[in-house]
Amino acid sequence: MFDDQGHKSISISEADINDYENNQKQHSFDPLQKIPSKQHKAVLVEAKCVNTQQLYYLEFRQDDLSSWYFKDAFKHEIIPDQKSVGIKIEKNMISGKINWGNIFCPYCSSTGIVQCAKCKRLTCHHNATAGASFQCAWCGNSGKIGGYIKSLGGSRYKK
Repeated sequence: MFDDQGHKSISISEADINDYENNQKQHSFDPLQKIPSKQHKAVLVEAKCVNTQQLYYLEFRQDDLSSWYFKDAFKHEIIPDQKSVGIKIEKNMISGKINWGNIFCPYCSSTGIVQCAKCKRLTCHHNATAGASFQCAWCGNSGKIGGYIKSLGGSRYKK
């Protein structure tokens, strides 16, 4: 069928639109979900809130390209006791490319993270930019922020 300007017209039903939207949802790309789980390596890294002094964990996952991705943040009390659920904890290191994504503190919602030069532990920071003042929530060390985080110590949970 053609309109008065010679353009071909088509009709699309409500069912066609629903089929298209469902197809888009099924094929949307999430890099972590599309990688087979046997290639995932998840590591939890401890951090401390600079405002509340509360302990929390940052979950990082490794893809098949040896890059690490921030996945989620958990308050300390959410992590189950490993003995009660049969989980084994192994010490693990994260090194290489780290994609911080939308990192956040689950207590104060700060979106910055700083690694102390003295104790190497992580603390959230509301303004984690080079030159900003920083005080470690773990050891009290203070100074100016600078450099990049190149590796992190964490724990790998295994059943």
